[in-house]
Amino acid sequence: MSEQANQLETLFDQAANAREAGDLKRAVEVLWEAVVLEPRAALSHLSLSMALSEIGDYAQAIDAAGEACRLAPQSAAAFYTRARAQRLAGKLEEALGDFDQALTLRPIYADAYYERALTLGALNRQAEAIEALKAGLVCAPRHEGLKALARRLTSPA
Repeated sequence: MSEQANQLETLFDQAANAREAGDLKRAVEVLWEAVVLEPRAALSHLSLSMALSEIGDYAQAIDAAGEACRLAPQSAAAFYTRARAQRLAGKLEEALGDFDQALTLRPIYADAYYERALTLGALNRQAEAIEALKAGLVCAPRHEGLKALARRLTSPA
């Protein structure tokens, strides 16, 4: 393994340790170092995006995931991560487009169906949200989030 690869692995380990310790700010700092070390590594941008979402910095999370999408256009995880940050930022229509892209790339992505259903529900598109839940439950019948959301959306008000 190259020296740069070893450094990158060390940074990912440090970020994981910081997250486990509850120091999300430190995890973000370390992941920025990973991006600087290897700016062409989609995984670095993707990991940074997830950490930024965890601290609520959705604008930068969207940007970092966007770079991961550019670097790895066949990565369902990159589109899912950007879509999730967009949903959390209130950019619901943009999020739907990226959830759809993630599902095109990986049609059995239960978490993407779940997040897509949340997005559709927030847009008051209940029938479409229920269809997304059904599709997700076909992929992962034991997915607790999908089952709970399905109960919530289909129960009488």
